[in-house]
Amino acid sequence: MSTTPDPAEGESPVNDESATPEASESPETPETAETPEHPASPEPAPASSAASEERSDFEERLGTKPQKPGLLHRIASVWKDEYDTAMNWPRGRRHLITRGLAVFIANTIALLIVAYFIDAISFSGDVWENLVAAALVTLVAGLITFVVRPVVFVALGINNVIVTGVLTVLFMGLTLLAASWVIDGITIDGFIPAFIASILIAAINTVMVGSIGLDEDESFYRHSMKRMARVHGDVDDRPGPGIVILQIDGLAEPILRDALRTGYMPFLNDWLSEGTHRLGKYEALAPSMTSAGQVGILHGVQPGIPAFRWWEKDRNYLMVSNHPDDAFEIERRASNERDLLKDGGASISNLVSGGATRAIATNSQLAKDGQGLQMKSFSMFLYNPYNLTRGIVQFVSAGIVEYFQARRQRVRDVKPRISRGMPFPFLKASTTTIMRDMVVDLIIGEMGRGTPVIYADYLGYDEVAHHAGPERPETMQQLDRVDRMMRSLSRAAEDAPRPYHFILLSDHGQTQGAPFEDRYGIGLEELTRSLMEGDVSSLDASNDVEGWGPNNTVLTEASRTPGTTGRHVSRALRSESEEGWV
Repeated sequence: MSTTPDPAEGESPVNDESATPEASESPETPETAETPEHPASPEPAPASSAASEERSDFEERLGTKPQKPGLLHRIASVWKDEYDTAMNWPRGRRHLITRGLAVFIANTIALLIVAYFIDAISFSGDVWENLVAAALVTLVAGLITFVVRPVVFVALGINNVIVTGVLTVLFMGLTLLAASWVIDGITIDGFIPAFIASILIAAINTVMVGSIGLDEDESFYRHSMKRMARVHGDVDDRPGPGIVILQIDGLAEPILRDALRTGYMPFLNDWLSEGTHRLGKYEALAPSMTSAGQVGILHGVQPGIPAFRWWEKDRNYLMVSNHPDDAFEIERRASNERDLLKDGGASISNLVSGGATRAIATNSQLAKDGQGLQMKSFSMFLYNPYNLTRGIVQFVSAGIVEYFQARRQRVRDVKPRISRGMPFPFLKASTTTIMRDMVVDLIIGEMGRGTPVIYADYLGYDEVAHHAGPERPETMQQLDRVDRMMRSLSRAAEDAPRPYHFILLSDHGQTQGAPFEDRYGIGLEELTRSLMEGDVSSLDASNDVEGWGPNNTVLTEASRTPGTTGRHVSRALRSESEEGWV
């Protein structure tokens, strides 16, 4: 596979599956691809006659080397990796020091603010003495986190989402409490106040760091996390560069060009200006929507999918593209020897897997006969001690901002528009914050493993475009986030075990359109019923089935994972589950 697919040869149908009235389909879809100096696909490793009998089938097929270091060796490797990260910071040590100082000041101020409102945390000196004490506590807590926390996580093994998440939050409180024991001038009355304070400090840190323009993408833990795969010994060491393909669901080529021209995507603009990448487009086949598009891209076939949901008369059955059993059936029909990801590739947050060796949050692999679950990857996402708190803060902020954005449309009588009530604010907040961070961190984790081809779908732009309009200000802001995602991935690739080329593509486009009922004075379902004779029954196809899809997929994977995570999530979501999936 070339990293520069001919835009005239787009073989997949591409456009919008749900035909929501605010944003109708456009067949023009963009591809931003790297211009390589050499082929991007890694050369297959020659078979070794001296291969150990202990090599697993997975390792044998993937060509990886078995690495089973002891506990002390793994702990030492983590410390060494963190030291190497600091010494080889991508933008230089001075930038790292500047960033670290800014975060240190933010955390110090946050501690003073939290202590003002929590009686169980008190300082005993004057203003300057309290400032010094807060700074020292922040410094000691950071050192404890740097030195001790990786040891705890490596020793316990990062393979349980609930345990990892709980430990992440608890450890933040423990480090703050331990630091208060060491430093004079501050008193914290027990773990509970320390725990609450640590959450609030992380939340304030998130707001302050974002307001001064620091890249959270350059977080020390994000750079450290991508090395964890090597510590766990799960590295594909075949020669040759790899490919990262990020699908921006629903982005039309003309809109991408406008975003580049108006400054929403400066990082991608630099790629194009420097000549390392080029921008092209391809015309979508019908129907232009996600399931047909992804099957064409990942499996290389024209799938014969008429819509996102369709009725199969011969089976008397409603097919829904992102229902796990149906997605598995779609992939079964399309799978062949040309599957894009079959040779050690990874699928992240997709409808179908493309034959991937590792399928994470992929609908087709939630069916009983699928490839299984990859919950260890979600545990790796929680390794960053601020992912949970940052995600919560951003989630809540996104919900509040959406309320005012929707109200602005109503007050100004912006047309065309559709309702932006629940559950859209929840879906927008989840897909544009937590799910976005998860996709980026999972891709970084796969690059850390040296995965040869990684294909991931980001749904945030599509979700907002359906309800706000594909070119409205809040929708274009999602392209700024896409630009930052690509910058994060590009910088993370600098430390990957193999070089990576990047392709940004879309499965379909969108154009602005008025709702059917606004245009014709009658709803589409009502019109269809009036044109049919006899008793008519219909299935509800108006709910936001695609928007719920990524959230349901993650929750389903969580509910099916073995151990504590699966039991607790499954029990909590029992009333929302059907046939084993959420």
